[in-house]
Amino acid sequence: MKKFLLCLLISIYTTTSFAQHCPFDGSHLIVIKLVDKNGNVIATPKDTIYLVEVGNPIADSCKFNEGLLRLKFGSMNDKLINRHDGAWVSWAEERVKDCSFMQPGHLAVVLGQAGYNCMIPVNNDYRYIKRKFEIRLKRNQEEKILTTVADEDIYSLCTGSGSWTRIKPLELKIE
Repeated sequence: MKKFLLCLLISIYTTTSFAQHCPFDGSHLIVIKLVDKNGNVIATPKDTIYLVEVGNPIADSCKFNEGLLRLKFGSMNDKLINRHDGAWVSWAEERVKDCSFMQPGHLAVVLGQAGYNCMIPVNNDYRYIKRKFEIRLKRNQEEKILTTVADEDIYSLCTGSGSWTRIKPLELKIE
């Protein structure tokens, strides 16, 4: 009986200890690089840039992130490194060391699992519907679409998906 209990405890421990292998599981990153009409980096934009969810008629039914998402892009430190009140700092700082997106003029939005997918409750589980996004610039009271975000421009932060150096920013020309 003791051997059985020992095996059971080891089994439970290994199952739960490998369930999440890093704090970034389920998180996704969208990075933009802002340039002017001559291709010069805009280090400090005067306009507000948003990631806006589009084309989801059932957005109000999404669990954990209800409604169409509208997220403001911000600095890499604010949106990525210091996320979750600094809980990511040591992990993230290690992974961004050789990343080009840490240079001035780059902004980010991080999506959690329920931001990347619309999670619709079904019985005791969820149906996942991938969200679609546009990037919009708000200047004064006017808003303009800069681009549609393709699936390949949304990067999983899970370390199992590879080094963060694979993450390429969307270059957006601001006039």
